Amino acid sequence: MIRDYGWQLRAYVLMSNHYHLYVRTPQANLSMGMRDLNGQHASFFNRRHKRVGHLFGGRFKSHLVNSETYLLALARYIVLNPVRAGMVNTAGEWRWSSYRATAGLAVMPAWLDPGPILDAINADDWNKAVRGYREFVEGVRSSEVEVTEGEWRKDPTPTPITSTSDDLTPIRTALESMGIIEEWPPRAGSTARCLVATMASRHTDAGRAAIGRFLGITARGVLYLIRLGEERAERDQWFAELILEGQRHIGLEAEK
Repeated sequence: MIRDYGWQLRAYVLMSNHYHLYVRTPQANLSMGMRDLNGQHASFFNRRHKRVGHLFGGRFKSHLVNSETYLLALARYIVLNPVRAGMVNTAGEWRWSSYRATAGLAVMPAWLDPGPILDAINADDWNKAVRGYREFVEGVRSSEVEVTEGEWRKDPTPTPITSTSDDLTPIRTALESMGIIEEWPPRAGSTARCLVATMASRHTDAGRAAIGRFLGITARGVLYLIRLGEERAERDQWFAELILEGQRHIGLEAEK
């Protein structure tokens, strides 16, 4: 469903008689997607439990998220539903929500993208963002076991070959010499912009905010570009070869 409709799922919770979703819909297809989601789930549920008829009553309700403050409040409200209902004592005890993955306590599924939530807490440091999220929702529980950042991501990025520097100029120079960058900053949607963000993430110590200032975009935009770049590197041989060529231009060699 997420892939079919191009949605970006930020947070969710499945309760015994309803559910909540926090989704971004780049296309105007929320009503169509919700119709299919409810219909498909109802069909599956009815087959599994040998029942007929409607599963959900009434039309879904939606609210526009138009501020960072509301974004965080909504993210917390969603995952605390089971706590408010008295079904568990903490959000981390409820298996059917996005809390544990976003809080770094479980592996992140590929279809969940809580990036903007974590960015709103700390755009530069993943560990601080995750811990800040836990504190924001319900406080840190010392008995809970964290997963590492690499384990947290469903498709972790390759081990970075770093230049141990936050200087991004060599990446720009390399891509310019390769003829990839023809204007600065690279225009939105260009391969050049995606390459800069991906290589900066892999090969420098610069945080997303610093990369964003270099490209003239937000840290949230950088997160999107990095994820897009890593996905392209997996399925697009040409893009992957551009990264390798860029490495050679800035004097980095892949680890044997």
